[in-house]
Amino acid sequence: MIYTASNKNLRSNKYRSALICGFSGNEYCYPDLFASPLKMIPNQDNYPEFITLYYKEILSKLDPEKIYQELDNSVLVGANNDYCHRFIIAEWFKLFLDVNVPDVIIDDDYFKIIMGPGNIREHLERAIKETIDLKGYRSIRAYQLSENAKLVAELSFGDEEVLEYANALKQQASSVERAYNIRAKNYSYRS
Repeated sequence: MIYTASNKNLRSNKYRSALICGFSGNEYCYPDLFASPLKMIPNQDNYPEFITLYYKEILSKLDPEKIYQELDNSVLVGANNDYCHRFIIAEWFKLFLDVNVPDVIIDDDYFKIIMGPGNIREHLERAIKETIDLKGYRSIRAYQLSENAKLVAELSFGDEEVLEYANALKQQASSVERAYNIRAKNYSYRS
């Protein structure tokens, strides 16, 4: 599992940390996720614009599954800012991989999940859909599963077990898409 935390909220050495906002001493840094190339400091007024820019310029060039595997069992440490890009990364993992990445306060004897800013999902989903052809899917996760199924099938070389796995991924994509459409339909009734 991955967590996120601001620099001030990670007060324990019990967890592997990965800095995503610049260099500091001998700590492990993950520069692929740095926001510094954007030359923009996120705040309440520009956060929707920042979300779009961060996705298009940084995250869209990365493979969420690969990044998640590399950072699994880590705390992604970002700035002491309520509008840090760590919240965008967490939502990116949720949309593509359907995994929760909670923001936390941690010290040696204390662990608490805290809430980040709202509306990230809406803005990030819009940025993703402007950037990627989802090939008829409405759900980003369903699209990701479908693409994985195609890749697995291409690399199967006729192996029946591998083709069965590819078909299972396709079925999972269909199931995720149906659930997404039901949620969207229920949400539109409430609005």
